Amino acid sequence: MMNTRLSDVTSPGRFYCLDICCDSDAAIQLKRLGVCQGRSVEVLQPGDPMVLRVVGARIGVSRRLARCVLVQAEDARTVREIVPPAAGFEVASPMSAASRFNEAEAVGHV
Repeated sequence: MMNTRLSDVTSPGRFYCLDICCDSDAAIQLKRLGVCQGRSVEVLQPGDPMVLRVVGARIGVSRRLARCVLVQAEDARTVREIVPPAAGFEVASPMSAASRFNEAEAVGHV
C-alpha cells in the first residue's frame, strides 16, 4: 500500500504514521491523542469518527482530523525501518523537530 491519508483507510489494520500535515491547532490535538509521526496506529473501525488504538488506548478521531495524518501500512515498511542499526552506526530519528510533542503544548486545555 502506498502512502495515504488516514481518512482514506477503508478497512481495519495497523499503520505507521509518516507525518502530520495540518495547522498547529489540529496537530496539537492529534499529538495529545497520541497520534504523531513515527507512531503505530491501529484502525479498529473506519468511518466518521474513526476508532483507533494508539499506545494501547482506544480513541475516536473525526474524519477532518484523520485527513491530516499521512500513513503507510505497517507491512509495507522496509526492513531498514524495522531492524535496528548495527553497533557503531547512527540513524536519524524518524521524528522531525516540528512533530515532537512539546510538553508546554499539553498545558492549557483539559
